[in-house]
Amino acid sequence: MKKNKNIFKKISKILENIDIELNNDIDYRLRWLMDKDYRKMLFEENPQCFITIRIGDNDIPFFPICNRTAIQDKKFVLTCLTAAKILLRRSDINKQSVYNAISKISSLLGKRSTP
Repeated sequence: MKKNKNIFKKISKILENIDIELNNDIDYRLRWLMDKDYRKMLFEENPQCFITIRIGDNDIPFFPICNRTAIQDKKFVLTCLTAAKILLRRSDINKQSVYNAISKISSLLGKRSTP
């Protein structure tokens, strides 16, 4: 249980850093993502709405590609792509996992992946 708690703390810290890095340009519709309990509930109900990355030994549902109603939303996908590119600068993230996520996110947009 302690391991899961540490992972959630790490994810929350990464999300806070991404929020700061994006300079609060995140659309108000995306603010719910900062609520850990709501993210968890949405993932449990709709795992297809998240793209995972590897943090430590776990695949974490990190990039939400759907809105609160579980419908894929281009605004979310674009924000995830920006956040993924920001994550590539971090040393504590598995870069290959982020590259894979960028590739999946880009395919949702019909673009070639360009990190």
